[in-house]
Amino acid sequence: MFALSIAIGTFIVRLVLPSGASFLNMHLRDFPQYILLFTAGILTARRQWLLKFSFRAGIRWLTVILPVGFAAWLMIVVCGGALEGHGRAYSGGWYWQSAAMNVWESFTCIALCFGLLVLYRERFNSQPRVAKLLSDNAFSVYVFHPVFVIAVARALHGIPWHPMVKFVLLTTAAALLSLVASAAVFRRVPMLRSIL
Repeated sequence: MFALSIAIGTFIVRLVLPSGASFLNMHLRDFPQYILLFTAGILTARRQWLLKFSFRAGIRWLTVILPVGFAAWLMIVVCGGALEGHGRAYSGGWYWQSAAMNVWESFTCIALCFGLLVLYRERFNSQPRVAKLLSDNAFSVYVFHPVFVIAVARALHGIPWHPMVKFVLLTTAAALLSLVASAAVFRRVPMLRSIL
């Protein structure tokens, strides 16, 4: 029901918002997903559901829903005309392709969330210092990374290097700068500290 709620909400929002619509680099067409998943995360933390989720059920979601989901995605793409260049129907509007893709996205997202949460809880439940640093700064890096991506991209723009070299340099530099700025600056600002 939760996955269907996400799919329906996303389908409705994508009826009115054009493809690529964003505000501060946040994709408004995905806001139903953001809002519902963020709310689910808050409820899960407050009610300690993560400790109660069944490992077997979570792994079943990963091992069953993902292969079935891949087959469904393939059918949506092939039967919907994406291979013939009819991609517009997937972007939103009153098209079965858009509705099907929203359902696929939602169920895949829930399968990944549920399955990976229980997998990491049971098999990888430790946090070395580097992992703690990355974990503590993950949300801040997510929020502020576009600034660093754009700055480094502009700095590299005029350099006549191979695009793949520039891509690797851009990715590495932006990730490191985002992490350092988050740990050294953003998470130390009193007003931001409580949010990040």
